[in-house]
Amino acid sequence: MKLKLVTALGALALAALGVAAPAEDEIGQSVDMDGPGVAVPIKGTITAQQRKALYAPRGPRPGLYRLRSLHSGQCVWIMQGGNMFDRQDRPLAYPCNEQDPNRPAGQFAMIPHPDGGYTVRPMVWAEFNGRAPVPNQISTCLTVAPGVVLGPARIEARGCDIPNGAGWTRAGGSGQRFMVLQMAAGSWELQLAEGNPESPDCIAARGGSREKGTDYIKWGCNGNADQRFALEWLGPLPAKLEADTLALGQWFPFVDGHYRLAGADGVDLSGAAYTSFETIDDKGEYCKRRCAELAECKAWTWTGPAYIGTDPAKCFWRSTAGNPINRGPRSVGKLISGIVRM
Repeated sequence: MKLKLVTALGALALAALGVAAPAEDEIGQSVDMDGPGVAVPIKGTITAQQRKALYAPRGPRPGLYRLRSLHSGQCVWIMQGGNMFDRQDRPLAYPCNEQDPNRPAGQFAMIPHPDGGYTVRPMVWAEFNGRAPVPNQISTCLTVAPGVVLGPARIEARGCDIPNGAGWTRAGGSGQRFMVLQMAAGSWELQLAEGNPESPDCIAARGGSREKGTDYIKWGCNGNADQRFALEWLGPLPAKLEADTLALGQWFPFVDGHYRLAGADGVDLSGAAYTSFETIDDKGEYCKRRCAELAECKAWTWTGPAYIGTDPAKCFWRSTAGNPINRGPRSVGKLISGIVRM
């Protein structure tokens, strides 16, 4: 039987009868109650924190990519060395058949940033304004040139900045974080994460040029093809490369690349599980990691010991994600669900 969330007066009436009144969820939404269990089985709007854990942010899967301009059909590669007047390494457009996709100059790692967006890391060490290479770290970031007064700021390859007081896992300072957004099938836009979200800036070909050797600049996003790229998958990142940064976003390495295995605490998923079994009291670590290795498993739920009655810890695997159900504050730490993302 379902009971609608009661008013304060109704709650007092229930208390007089010795019946516990149902509580609101964490964001005060009106919710329904149903079913038995140790945890309050609330069905309501999941909280912002639960939503963030359950659903991956927009953007590509971490990995190595080649960037192809939809405007010119040319690929992006990093020119190193420059000349005595222009020593900064920077991305240029060149015909794709003139570059080897296996050369680091044409490879870009997409690394989700813990604070949102991505750092786009050329797989070459920035000769100027770089930092000494460190094992298992990619030290170069695409960067909006700082300090530009006249004309548009160009895009350069510089050493990744570390904000004051932060560690390497938050590498990517001002002008180095981008929202990598899919605008259509095979069409991606790289928006600067900082600035006015109502009027963002994009990476664009200078002057809308299709010429070989064109460089890239920061320009107001306008939806034109010179601001759109195909992201061509070259392969997964090596398991140890930027492992700590990726783990902050709950991205974990597998044979075919990284999968996001974040768990939403206090959340159940609708729909029947295709299998379930007794597991260990590890907050779902085995449950989610094994799920990611199975083609049929798209989502998982872990329940702790005595979540329902005297049941031991259990793992449930689902072939579809289903819909999230907020089971309420008393289920936190006893019920965790996640959706395998790639």
